[in-house]
Amino acid sequence: MWKTKTMCRARDTVADEVLIRRLFEDHGRAVLTYATRLCEDRAAAEDVVQETLLRAWRRPGELLGSKGAVRGWLLAVAHSVVTEGRTAGGGGARHGFFHEHLSLGRSNADSSSSRG
Repeated sequence: MWKTKTMCRARDTVADEVLIRRLFEDHGRAVLTYATRLCEDRAAAEDVVQETLLRAWRRPGELLGSKGAVRGWLLAVAHSVVTEGRTAGGGGARHGFFHEHLSLGRSNADSSSSRG
C-alpha cells in the first residue's frame, strides 16, 4: 500500500509540473503583459504571474472545469492578485510584501516622471 501511495504522489507531481509548464508556455507571456500594465512594474508583474500559476496549481479542477477559456481564467486571477495586493494594507505578511512591492513600483515611477 505504501508503494501505491508513493507512486500516486509521484504521478500527481509529474502531472502538476506538466500542467504548470504548459500554462506558462501557452499563457505566461499574456499574463505577464497584462500584469505589467496593471502594476507598472516588471518585478511586481513577475510576482503576479507566479502567484497566478500557484493558484492554478492549487485549483486545477476549477481551472480546467471553467466554462470560459483558460487564458481568461488566468487573467482574471492575475487581476485579483493585483487588486488584493493593492488593498491588503494590513492583510498579513504575504500580502503586505506584495503591497509594499507595488507601492515601491509606483513611487519609483512617480519619482522618475517628476525628474524629467
